[in-house]
Parts: sequence; C-alpha cells; structure tokens
Amino acid sequence: MAKDGKGGTDAAGRKQFLVHIDAHVIRRVKILALDREVSASSLVEKALIEFLARSADARPQD
Repeated sequence: MAKDGKGGTDAAGRKQFLVHIDAHVIRRVKILALDREVSASSLVEKALIEFLARSADARPQD
C-alpha cells in the first residue's frame, strides 16, 4: 500500500483500520482471499460493505 503520509491513506483514498480479530478468522480470510485471487483487504472490505448494507436495511425507518 503506497502511503501519502496522511495516516495510512493510499492512492485509492483508502485508510488503514486496525482491528483485533481471532487468529483462526484471520487465517480463514487469508485462505479464502488466496482461493479467490483477491487481497485479504478487499475481501474484508466487501464483507463489511455487505454487512453494513444488510444492517441498514434492518434498521427501523423513522
């Protein structure tokens, strides 16, 4: 990831986000990313986007 010196922002405008995750989950993510020939970061980003979309749909509308 090429940083521009602004707290982990790369050329695509993505920022680094540190989370603590169980080692077994990380291993499964890495294996799945290799199987799909994508980066672990892009796999997790897509999963989070889909999770957030489902969560937003489940929220009661005011």
